[in-house]
Amino acid sequence: MAYGGSAASIQGAVRLNAASPYIHNSTIRHNANGGIYAYNNSAPRIEGNTVTDNRTTQERGGGIYVSGRAKVIGNTIRNNTVDRSACCNEGYGGGLYATNGAEVRANTIVNNTLTAYYRTYGGGLHVDGGTVTDNIITGNAIGPSNCGCGHARGGGLYANNSTVSGNTTTAQDSVAGGGLYASGSTVSGNTVADNTSTANNTDVWGGGIWATNSNLSNNVVSGNISVADDSVYGGAVHQQNGNFTGNTVVVSNQLSVVSSARQPSDSLRLTADC
Repeated sequence: MAYGGSAASIQGAVRLNAASPYIHNSTIRHNANGGIYAYNNSAPRIEGNTVTDNRTTQERGGGIYVSGRAKVIGNTIRNNTVDRSACCNEGYGGGLYATNGAEVRANTIVNNTLTAYYRTYGGGLHVDGGTVTDNIITGNAIGPSNCGCGHARGGGLYANNSTVSGNTTTAQDSVAGGGLYASGSTVSGNTVADNTSTANNTDVWGGGIWATNSNLSNNVVSGNISVADDSVYGGAVHQQNGNFTGNTVVVSNQLSVVSSARQPSDSLRLTADC
C-alpha cells in the first residue's frame, strides 16, 4: 500500500473501523496521512510488516495508530512523521501510537519524528495502558516546541500506565527523558543508552529516563547526555516518586549547563513529593 491518504481529515491508508484482521508481511509506505489507523475497538494483529515513510498532520501515530487490544509484533516502523507544527497543536507517537491494552513486541522502531507547536510525547512510540516488550527503539526524535512553552517528553518512548521491559532505546533526542519517559508505569530490564536531552532557555530532566510515579528495576542506563541553558536534573535518570531497585546500572552519562549562573545536578536524581 503506497501513496494513499490525500484527504487531510481522514487518517490511515489502511483504515479499520471495529475490525480485527491479520495484517502480515505487507509494505505500507509513502502515504500522506498515516499508515495503519485502527479505531473503534479494532483489535488487529499487525505482524511482520514494513511501515515506512508515512506522514500525518493528525495528532497520533505517523506509521501506526491502534486503539484497543491490538497486537503489534515484529514490524519495522521506520521514517514516519507526525507533523503538528501549526499553532497550539500537540502530537503523540511519531512512529506508533498504541492505547487501551495493546501489545507492542519485538518491533524495530527507528528514525521516526514527532514535531508539534505545543506538546510532544514519544518520538518513536507512545503507549497508554499497554505492554512494550523486546523492541529496538533507535534514532527517533522530538522536534522543539515552536511556542517555547510546551513539553517534549520521551525521545524514543513515552509510556503511561504501561509495562515496559526488555527494550533497547538508543540515540534519541528530547528535552525530558531522551530515551524513555514513564508515568505510572513499571520499567524493568531495559537498556537505555546514548540518548540526548537538550534545551534552550529551559531545564532538562533525565538524559536517559524521566520517570514519575513509576517503578524502575534492573535497567542499564549508560552514555546518555543532558545539555541545557538553564538547569539539568538527572543527566541519566530523573525519577519523581516510585521505586528505584534491583541493581539498575547508571554509568558514563554526561551533563552540562551552558549558563554560568546555573550548576548541573547529579547524574541520578531521585525525588519524592512531600
